[in-house]
Amino acid sequence: MIIRTEGLPWPIDPRLRHILQAATADVPVGKGAIINFRDPSYDDCGGFHPVEVGLTSDGRLLYISDFAHVGRAPDTELVKEIDFDFALGLFGHFAIDYPIKQGRKLFTIWQSNFLAYFEMDAYVVSVELMG
Repeated sequence: MIIRTEGLPWPIDPRLRHILQAATADVPVGKGAIINFRDPSYDDCGGFHPVEVGLTSDGRLLYISDFAHVGRAPDTELVKEIDFDFALGLFGHFAIDYPIKQGRKLFTIWQSNFLAYFEMDAYVVSVELMG
């Protein structure tokens, strides 16, 4: 799948684009995908946050969501901490939505961290097909 980034509110790092493209290399034409990046050791005591990326059938970014454990053990829940919803034009932080353009600085920080963690082999990558 070719990852298309035109129309996004800001540019993404070419390394992120390459990671997404490599993960979806076997996605059949006409299918969207959800890419999951998981640290197998992540729990409520630490580790790298799980990340989910949604892509349309033509390779456009729908969303990028970063999840975190919230609450006190043993009653923690995995919830969206940061959500960049490109399809709806919204940026969310702990379920409070803002216009997507307000999330640019946080996206820059998130992207830098994600790329560093990916380069450290922190994630196991899986892909689910959509539609």
